[in-house]
Amino acid sequence: MTAANRDEGVDIAADDWAEQDLLTRDLAADRLAALEAETRAELARVGDDAAAVAMLQRRLRAIDASRETIGSASDPSR
Repeated sequence: MTAANRDEGVDIAADDWAEQDLLTRDLAADRLAALEAETRAELARVGDDAAAVAMLQRRLRAIDASRETIGSASDPSR
């Protein structure tokens, strides 16, 4: 995709987390909450698959870390 094509107002099908500086903190927090809910639902579905459980637990830790980063960025006392 060329730079000219990106300016034509075409939405992409997936979130572009590389551009998260364009998100408001509230919008980013909402997206993280939705991702956490999806991940927890997937975790409930995988059952005893240890590898899948481990991967999903890592994803949940990453979501928490992202949430903390958003929170600390909005907290001027930190």
